Amino acid sequence: MKILKSSFFRPRKCQHGNFELSPDKGREILQTFIDFESGLLVVSTIKGKEDSSKSGVQCEVKQHLINLQSLQILSSDDYKEYFDYGLKESYSLDGKLRLISQRIHDKVRNNDFFAEKLYDTEMGTLISSGESLAFTADRRENLLERHYSTLKLQKESQRKETEKLSLSDLESIHKAVLKKEVPIISFFDEFYCYKLIYTGKHFEILRYSINDRESESIPAKLSTFLNIEDFWKEITVDPNWFRTLSIDHQQSLQPFVLSREVIETFNSLKKEKELSYGQHEKIYAWESGLKSRGGQTVLFKLHKRSEI
Repeated sequence: MKILKSSFFRPRKCQHGNFELSPDKGREILQTFIDFESGLLVVSTIKGKEDSSKSGVQCEVKQHLINLQSLQILSSDDYKEYFDYGLKESYSLDGKLRLISQRIHDKVRNNDFFAEKLYDTEMGTLISSGESLAFTADRRENLLERHYSTLKLQKESQRKETEKLSLSDLESIHKAVLKKEVPIISFFDEFYCYKLIYTGKHFEILRYSINDRESESIPAKLSTFLNIEDFWKEITVDPNWFRTLSIDHQQSLQPFVLSREVIETFNSLKKEKELSYGQHEKIYAWESGLKSRGGQTVLFKLHKRSEI
């Protein structure tokens, strides 16, 4: 690697100053950035495409550090003036975690990395260990900081999970505000479309002809139920109901009052017997239809909050 400095007769310029970078013969510049910790310019080079294809060897990345004030390419011996390679020990604020960290130089690639181990102070047990690149454009998180970042993400994930409504929650909430005459769910077979509605006193299944347009506005009342559970028992009398009936996502406007019944039925069915790919596809269509309202998906969980 060479630095070609700018002059009056030959002005040169790159994004980092008035100079140009010239990699060694057969190599190309892979990337350049300013190291966050030291402010040094980091230049990574790699073998050119022609050289690497001839040798058949995996491309090896080499790194160079440049002092932008003096425009000097640093040797590995110079690194000690900028970085501490001694073993370091630090603790978390509460003293419960101990971090052992050391900066190590890789002479082959002329690169540095950190080797770190995180211990439980009280038990003396190793929690985690790892290596990470030392030269970075952004501030590097050590293993202790990454540990706390991971815990924070886990807590946030748990919080979001806790805030999700359970199937029982959705069922109770939507039963309390169930709208009259608005389709709870809509489903169809080869010849007819069916809609389950609530009249204010009971539940009814209305049947519409798919092929006869004139009869679409005059539905036939097939059955009446005092509660949603009785309706579901009637549907599931036929063990192949989910194969012959398909849910209409767009016309199912109040599906959450039925979600728990359907999902629990499918969970039992999956445990009882092996299902074909086609059967799984049918089940998935029903499940996704009951997780949405008019085609709009809503997240929920199967367990009650008290069980989390």
